[in-house]
Amino acid sequence: MRNIFISVVVLFSFSLLSQTTITNGFLPSAGTVYESYVDSLALNLWVDSGGSNKVWDYSTDFSTHLVIVDTFKDAQLSSNAGHYPQADLFYNTTGWEFFFSSNSNGLYLDGLYAGSMLTLDYNPNELLLPTPITYLNSVNDTSRIEISMGGMATTISYKVKTITADAYGSITTPNGIYNDVLRLKTIHNVIDSSLMNFGGTAVVVSVTNSQYVEYDWVQNNSQMRVMNISFDTLGNIDQGIYYGHQQLFTSIIPEPEKNSFIYPNPAKNTINVSLKEGQRFNLYNILGSKVLDVEYSLGSVIDIKQLERGLYIYDIIDIYGHKISNGKLLIE
Repeated sequence: MRNIFISVVVLFSFSLLSQTTITNGFLPSAGTVYESYVDSLALNLWVDSGGSNKVWDYSTDFSTHLVIVDTFKDAQLSSNAGHYPQADLFYNTTGWEFFFSSNSNGLYLDGLYAGSMLTLDYNPNELLLPTPITYLNSVNDTSRIEISMGGMATTISYKVKTITADAYGSITTPNGIYNDVLRLKTIHNVIDSSLMNFGGTAVVVSVTNSQYVEYDWVQNNSQMRVMNISFDTLGNIDQGIYYGHQQLFTSIIPEPEKNSFIYPNPAKNTINVSLKEGQRFNLYNILGSKVLDVEYSLGSVIDIKQLERGLYIYDIIDIYGHKISNGKLLIE
């Protein structure tokens, strides 16, 4: 089964100038945010051979077709956590809830929930990021996922993957220059079995085999994944992702101090904006289009229910037209 979790990869800490070792010190925690800029056509993307002290320049090679913002939360905050008792984290994107677990061996995908008619449960869980791992080390993983579609049909997918740290160096993406980057090459070998329920008996109706490869560039300190390129089963590049800076949001938003401009953040239905007379509040989506333009009023409470979930950019403009503050707002 084609890996539908390709965008679901997280980061960890390592040093390239000394021993290049990835540890679990920077695996995601509740509040970690990932910004993914997706090139779904990948017309200008490329992958070279492995090695040491590489210099990769992708600064002009991406065309962004989709922006995704994912916020990790404590798994117990989900009403569907009971389906995945081992999970300690989850996030919700496009109606799917992704559940994860982590330990000293790395980060694992536990399952996905899209309603009672479609649940995906891994047993054993799929290893996404192994820890520790050093340059030229390889890690093997075997996982099994059962996809239930309301009891009428089931797909069982066995996956054997090999993750190899095959290169390191510096990389430039549209988001900036990153030094001390490690590249992970993952080879996925998958066997899918489709079953139909006939009179209470599960009958295998098809079995398929496939293989595909993906590459991840990762870096320490910034707690972020840098870039991902994936191939299809024919060996062609079919998608690329570069990542923006992560931010950490807590589930408890304290009372704002007098110099706070906007709260809560993240927000759902309304936001409070602290403006003075003559000031304006502007809000832009990730593509740069203005979606809100609000003038000063006493107790500026702004309705945002009409806005889609995701990351937005705001600025505060004074009476002279000068920008006095700017930042990011996450709408859940």
